[in-house]
Parts: sequence; structure tokens; C-alpha cells
Amino acid sequence: MIDDQGINALMDHYTPVIDYIIVSNKRFYGITDPIKWKFTFNESPALAAHYEKNEKGIVINIAFVDFAFFQREPYQVEFFILHEIRHWYQYSEMEKYKTDPTTCEKPVLVEQWLKETANYVPPSVGEKNADYFAQDLEEDANAFAYAVVSYKYGKGLPHLVPPAYENEAFFERVDVLIEQFKNAI
Repeated sequence: MIDDQGINALMDHYTPVIDYIIVSNKRFYGITDPIKWKFTFNESPALAAHYEKNEKGIVINIAFVDFAFFQREPYQVEFFILHEIRHWYQYSEMEKYKTDPTTCEKPVLVEQWLKETANYVPPSVGEKNADYFAQDLEEDANAFAYAVVSYKYGKGLPHLVPPAYENEAFFERVDVLIEQFKNAI
């Protein structure tokens, strides 16, 4: 078990890394608000990060970050941050839709996200999570994160894709996003 001093040292060490990941990807995520984030500590590195919709911020498990870097997998950290930023985007689109559906990018998709948030299935550690992965909110967040890392670093990181998405439809969705990045940037 790591003590508070050790946790604080890790947080101090990795804060500039997280800040850099967030700033270096700003052009991809379409959120005009500053990205708020903070660390938490959970001994399980399987609990990577989550979007806190009430606070409009990302919470990142410092144990996950340290473990990923120890395993020489820094792209996992970037992937999960991008995944959670995409949830932030999804929730902002849902808020726009509630105010005026014509102001969001894809109203039909946002309708689906609204239905899913009403009956959201959270992930479970150590289980297959079929219902969790079947939600478009999650597929979209994973596709977005993988599209950004693929755009930036090439497609040599397929281990980042959850097994539930190792299918043609998912990779077509990723390719569409990559094309959007090419056309916008």
C-alpha cells in the first residue's frame, strides 16, 4: 500500500504529463471550455479514469497512470484521457440537444446517447461487460480515442482497442473520424 506522501509525489510527477496530453489534443475534441481534471487514487490500475458530469471534469486514477508508464504503455494513458474527454463532448452535445436540437452536430446520435444515459450500464472489473460495450456512448468514446492515437501515431496500437470492438464496423467508424481530422486540421 502506498502512503499519502507517495501518492502526492506521483501526482506531482505526472501532472505535467497529463496537462501535456490534454493540451496537445485540444484540436481534436471540439470542447471550448477548459478541460478540468484531477487525480484520485484507487489501488486497482484497472480503474483508469471517468468523466464526472456534475463537475464537468475528468477524474484520473494515479495508480493507473503510474502502472501504464511502468509497463511502458503511455499510449494507454492518452487513450483513456481521450475516451473521457469524448464523454465530456457527448454530454455537452446532449445539453445542447435539450435546449435546441438543431445546435448539436448529430441529433439522431445524441437521441441515442440520451436513451443510453437514462439506462446506463457501468463497466465491471473482471467481467466481459457485453452490455457496457454495446452502448453507443462507449463505442463512440473508444472509436474517438483510437482515431486520435491512430491519426497521431499510426495504426500500430491495436492493443488499445477493447476486444468487444475488434470488428469491421468499429474500424470503419475510426476511419471516418480520421478523415474528419484530416479535413479539419
